[in-house]
Amino acid sequence: MKKVRLLLLLSVGLVLAVVAYDFWSSRRPTTEEHIRNLKVIPSELVSQASRWHWSQSSAEREKIEIFADSFRQSTKTHLFELEGVELRLFNKNGKHYDQVISNAARFDSQTETLYSEGEVTLSLGLELTPRQPKSTTKIYSSGVTLEARTGVCTTDRPTTYEFNGGSGRSVGAFYDSANGYLRMNSNVYLRRDPLALGSPPIEIFAQELHYREPAQLVDLIGNVRLKEGNREANATDANIYLQHGRVHRVELTQPQGLEQQAERVVHLKAAQATLWYTPGKLLEKVVARNSTRLSSIDNESTVNAWGESLELLYDTLQKEGESVLSKVDMRENAGIETISTPATETDKRITVGNSMKTVQDDHNQRVHRVQSEWIHLTMRSRKQEIEFIETLAPGTLEMTANTTGQWQRRMTARRMRMHYGSKNHMETLLALGDVKVISTASQIRESPDLQEDEPLLSWSQNLEVKFSDSGEATKIKQWEDFRFRKATREGSAAQADFDMELGQIQLSDQARVWDRTSSVHADTILLEEGTERLEAHGNVSSTHQRNVKINQETSQGFFTSTDPILATSENFLSEKGILHYEGLARLWQRENRVEAHNIIIDQNAKQLNARGNVRTTIRPGDTETNDITSEPSLIQVNAESLSYDEETGKATYQKQAELIRDNLTVLSDEIEGVLDGTVSGALELQIAFARGGVRIVRTSGMNKNERQGFGTTAQYNPTENWIELTGLPARLRSEDGRETRGDRLVYHLDQDRILVDGKGHQRTYSYRPKSRQTP
Repeated sequence: MKKVRLLLLLSVGLVLAVVAYDFWSSRRPTTEEHIRNLKVIPSELVSQASRWHWSQSSAEREKIEIFADSFRQSTKTHLFELEGVELRLFNKNGKHYDQVISNAARFDSQTETLYSEGEVTLSLGLELTPRQPKSTTKIYSSGVTLEARTGVCTTDRPTTYEFNGGSGRSVGAFYDSANGYLRMNSNVYLRRDPLALGSPPIEIFAQELHYREPAQLVDLIGNVRLKEGNREANATDANIYLQHGRVHRVELTQPQGLEQQAERVVHLKAAQATLWYTPGKLLEKVVARNSTRLSSIDNESTVNAWGESLELLYDTLQKEGESVLSKVDMRENAGIETISTPATETDKRITVGNSMKTVQDDHNQRVHRVQSEWIHLTMRSRKQEIEFIETLAPGTLEMTANTTGQWQRRMTARRMRMHYGSKNHMETLLALGDVKVISTASQIRESPDLQEDEPLLSWSQNLEVKFSDSGEATKIKQWEDFRFRKATREGSAAQADFDMELGQIQLSDQARVWDRTSSVHADTILLEEGTERLEAHGNVSSTHQRNVKINQETSQGFFTSTDPILATSENFLSEKGILHYEGLARLWQRENRVEAHNIIIDQNAKQLNARGNVRTTIRPGDTETNDITSEPSLIQVNAESLSYDEETGKATYQKQAELIRDNLTVLSDEIEGVLDGTVSGALELQIAFARGGVRIVRTSGMNKNERQGFGTTAQYNPTENWIELTGLPARLRSEDGRETRGDRLVYHLDQDRILVDGKGHQRTYSYRPKSRQTP
């Protein structure tokens, strides 16, 4: 936005105002000093001649006087051939008059008309007794007819004008001194001399000009054109309203303006425009209506503004003699658009008006477009820069860019406020009430499941955006009832923060993200655009459903594909098919459960790894029991680490491994279990192997050690509920101190029966020691 000098439409009104004021202020000292009526000479008046003199007067004052240096009169006509003619038309108070000078004229005493074929000079507003020299308006023409009765002067020939600070011309003129009316018939041209040294003159063109002094109105009709140096404006008609001889209001029809500077072209177009001026001839307000549009183009950007109604308010600086734009109101289908395009080698040069301008390659264009029924703009105090733009009705903001990878957004809200920094660069945006944002970007996809062309939709009650110097959004914050959706992924939170430079979205306070197969709740959730990466912190809870087809066979695994996996942890990370739970992590599905400090699920490799105080609960395979109403007891396996491979169905526990079922405990360095899914979808432990420093303990109902066993390895069958110990030798000891040894001992827990196999290497036996000491 520029000051008034940059608005071509405003220049039309201002220049018309200056020219009209200069012209008519030199024509009359006040608007009340004009001849109202010139009547036929009444009977009480006389005609007299001295050197040839003719006058018309009343009892109060002279009305008209004609002087001539010499004359000739034919006895057969009423015509007087005059030479050296001077005619005076007096105003009401008799102190001022209009003077007509001609070398030769013909006066018809019967019709009381004066006609001059040759050159005629008309001087307006002369003082009868001059107090000091002053400039007057003068009109030069030929073929002039003056009607003494009415005070009307007419000509259809070329006419020129001189007034204080300028000149003009027309073809044909009509001047009614009595009624204060002047008409320039056609081909009107007015020239205002430069207002300052080095500045260009102001030129005005029109088909007709009408001035009505009593109504204080100047009308320019037909092809009105203004030119001032590199500024040019056009209108079909212009109406200038005066107050006490000064311009008060200017009305323009179909105005168009163009200004060409070294690096900028400004164009303004409207159906109608009205301009208001202060008594000091400074512009204070402009109202343009019906299809108003303003454009400003330079080598780096284009600014377009439009609306059915456009109102501009100005700060008037009387001391500096200028008006500075302060506020703009745009209403009814209003909009402001900024197009930023850095110059490139592909830019083209085209002709705009009479000069060459650069048109940028639109491949890198960045566009910000605001639309609303009511847009208000405030300029920075006494500067040519925007301070802020706000919508005072529900509005839309579009931010588009043609560069690959840049975001393109469309936002709607009840109210929007945009703050600007230097060079009219948008710094911040605040949107309030029912905010909706549609964002799209061309990104390189890291996963084939991500849909590049799917937009990101977000909703909230409030939004704030921060922009870089280049006009790109760098930070976006949405808060209060935030929601988003992109393809099948959705989310919600109390607040969302978008970091466009890092390509991240952070959801805070009751954050939740979900899709067709999973859901994550946490205090905060961090998403990365263009990837499937999700990071959650604080009170994390999640569900994950394996994506399987209907009637697909149930796969083996620690968790089956038929039911969702539930999880909680302090932190969670999902990236490239890997799920990482950290801090009090817990996963469960039906009866099966995994707890650890860290749990990692590699969905691509179909593996699960847990580290740090691992605790698991597993459903055993179908047990041999006659009680169909009872559920089999669950198996707990604990260790410092767990590694599970879904392809093999093997779960390996290492470091202080422990298997517990009912009153049986198996301790060893490592425990390996084989898991399998059933037809019903349940996952069960089919068999378990223990290796290294194996120890088994079976307790009685009073929590006493009923039996203890020792070996190097062990195999546990939860379905048949037996355990096999091997060692050199393997040993089983009862509560009463009896001990059974052998290479392989099979202990049937339900029957409390032991099978001993020495394999011929060592004699098997049982004995009762004297003391019950554990090894």
